[in-house]
Amino acid sequence: MSHEIRTPMSAVIGMAYLALRTELTAKQHDYISKIHRAALTLLGIINDILDFSKIEAGRLEVESIPFSLQDVLDNVNSVTAQRAADKRLTYVIGVAPDVPRHLVGDPLRLGQVLINLVNNAVKFTLEGKLELRCDLRARRGDKVTLRFTVSDTGIGMTPQQKSRLFRAFSQANGSTTRQYGGTGLGLSISQQLVRLMGGNIEVESEVDHGSTFQFDLPFALSDETALAAQASAQHAAVGELQLDASPRRTARVLLAEDSADNQDVTRALLELQGLDVEVVGNGREAVARLMEAGPRAYDLVLMDLGMPEMDGHEATRLLRVDSRFSELPIIAVTSNALAGMRARCLEEGMQDYLTKPIDPQRLYSVLSRWLGMSMKVIPPVPPLAESADGAADARQALLDLAGLLADFSGESMDYFERAQVSLATMLSPPEMGRLRHHMEQYEFQAAGKLLAEAIKRQET
Repeated sequence: MSHEIRTPMSAVIGMAYLALRTELTAKQHDYISKIHRAALTLLGIINDILDFSKIEAGRLEVESIPFSLQDVLDNVNSVTAQRAADKRLTYVIGVAPDVPRHLVGDPLRLGQVLINLVNNAVKFTLEGKLELRCDLRARRGDKVTLRFTVSDTGIGMTPQQKSRLFRAFSQANGSTTRQYGGTGLGLSISQQLVRLMGGNIEVESEVDHGSTFQFDLPFALSDETALAAQASAQHAAVGELQLDASPRRTARVLLAEDSADNQDVTRALLELQGLDVEVVGNGREAVARLMEAGPRAYDLVLMDLGMPEMDGHEATRLLRVDSRFSELPIIAVTSNALAGMRARCLEEGMQDYLTKPIDPQRLYSVLSRWLGMSMKVIPPVPPLAESADGAADARQALLDLAGLLADFSGESMDYFERAQVSLATMLSPPEMGRLRHHMEQYEFQAAGKLLAEAIKRQET
């Protein structure tokens, strides 16, 4: 069911996204923007219903895999920050310094719960502030308990409304559904997910004084040495790709996808970044094309998993048997978002994993990582009327700046991780600790001041 629903939704959302990047009249842009927003809303409802159905059937499972807490929080920020900014809310993400960053658990479901709670806080907060915090509650050996708290200054709730908050298809009252929208499934699903992970969501709220949602979850600590070695190997693979690709003008990508509509969407998204794209319709064609062209013909393969004749799993296994293709990056693309799918893909030799509908920002982030290229997501800008007083130019400048800042906040932490060895030669261990803290808290001004002081020392 997930595949049959997500595949056409991927085409609708992708085509609307691409249309917004073309020259449109103001009315056309308005129509397509509404289609895009409505499709994303519908996708959210579909995801809620699918998750709820799996919970009801007892088929929803959580994973236990190594992950970076910072990556989860960065993703929460990228998904939720714009909604808070649109309402001019102060939005803070805080992580206590003693919270370990490398854990074992289910990053996908943890992120899903946090995004749901933050979006809920944004929805019911008209002005003021919302905050997401993570604190260490307990640590015993290689086990920790973390507390996640989402608080807001929104409309709040009565005790009666709180009592039915986690019931499926229920909201505070009928007028809430009409005014704010939603299915009433989000909090019910979040509570079930938190319980599956070993916790329980608790709520404190007062009418007109906001709400606070919090839950504690147990995690094992992951092997940071193993994670560092994995990251080093990944960076080495990217370096080799850069050397192999240097004689060519652009990177070449082989796209294996059976849906014609999704072929068009994905090809267009790749070509927007200047990539050279070749498309095949199933895994058998992908294997044949690679065997014919050789290991240096393509820099990366986007491999859909649910194709006819030969699926992406079998195609990848066949390619990995041939030592010539042992280091060719293969990125899984699937409509199946079930637990365990990511781990299965990695075990079969794929380097990364994308779910449909494809999010352009996530797609470009993965491609940047494995192609060693910088890719920017420029948000679509509505057509502006000519203005004699320069108001249109000013608005355009602000929109451009907002896009640049969004790109910067997402990429700065990645660059910091890559540059740690070099930075350590000019910063003391305490300074490195403070710099990491500033970067993780998005305190870029403080980070810049610390670096400026270090540079000044080097020059004297």
